[in-house]
This record gives sequence, structure tokens and C-alpha cells, in this order.
Amino acid sequence: MSPKRNLAPLNISDYHENMKRLDIKATLIFYTRGWLIALVFALLIIPLSFAFAVPAAIYSLTTSNQGTLVFLAQNFVKFYVALVIVIPFIWSFLTYYSFRYSVKRRKIEIKKGILLKQRILIPLSRVQSIKIMQGPMMQFLNLADVHIHTTYSSRSHKREGHIPGVTLAEAQRIRDYYLRTSSKNEQNGSTKAFHPQ
Repeated sequence: MSPKRNLAPLNISDYHENMKRLDIKATLIFYTRGWLIALVFALLIIPLSFAFAVPAAIYSLTTSNQGTLVFLAQNFVKFYVALVIVIPFIWSFLTYYSFRYSVKRRKIEIKKGILLKQRILIPLSRVQSIKIMQGPMMQFLNLADVHIHTTYSSRSHKREGHIPGVTLAEAQRIRDYYLRTSSKNEQNGSTKAFHPQ
């Protein structure tokens, strides 16, 4: 029988301290994306809304029951305001607070998800390229997306890792760190954590 090992208990607070958050300005990017999705969805369901609202409006006009018409108008306005403005606002902050990442000598770790939690571990030995992407709004906010491509993702034409909404300097540090250490990973087994400034 192998001797028992005294394992130290896992300190959750220490675990989270080693993981970084995105830049707070990323919430503006998340809000814009969520707003566009909500707007498209709202435009798609407007015809369906009218299909239910028109008969009720005709009934209220023919029976001189103006209260039903006012009730419908008020609730439609509240529904679309919540759908297009409030829900994307809440979603953007939940996305920001649920996303953490860490870059170490042997792996990139990503934790994300609001309802469906995901933990992605990508060994640096599998990483083929790290790309920095910036759209017009990200350039204005000095933010960038980090796209991580591996040997598997290159065959499936999909990125395996994605760190959205970090500062451009942070994105460049992640890429430069990978370029500096990828050749050394085969020679040493150090797992020194990466702590960008």
C-alpha cells in the first residue's frame, strides 16, 4: 500500500486570486452586442405581437373600452424597453463578472458562463497561434480580443479559446509571453503563474 499523503485543503479564494478579470470597459462591448441581438429579436417578434394586439385593439374600439387599448399600449412599450435596453444591460455585467482567465507556463485557463459554467484548459504545447483582434469600437476603447488557435482548432476551423475585452497592452503581453515561453516549455516543467501588470 502506498503511504497516505497529507494534502492541503483547496483554498477557493487563493484559486480565484490567480485568475484575472476582463477590463471593465468590456461591458460596453458586451452591451452593444447584446443590444444588437435583442434589437433583431424584437424586430422579428413585432409582427407576432401585432397578430395578438390588433384583434384586442379592434375589440376595445368597437366596445368603447379604451382601458384595454391603453393597457396593451403600455405593456408593449414596457416589454420592448426591457427587451432592448434592460436585459442587455444586465447580461453585459453578468458576462463580465462570470469571466476569468489565467495564463501560466503550461496552460491557458478560461472560466466563463452565466447559467452554463465552462472551464477551458488549453495546454500551451497545443497552441499554434494567438491572434489579437480589434473592431472599430474596441480601437476607440483601446481594447482587444485574444483568439487562441490550437492544432485541433486549426483542423476544425474554430478557435479553441477566446479572451474578450482585455486592454491592448494586456493582449500583447499574453501573446508575447506565449512567444517567449513556448520554446522553453519542452526544456523545463515550471508552472510559474503569469501576472500581467
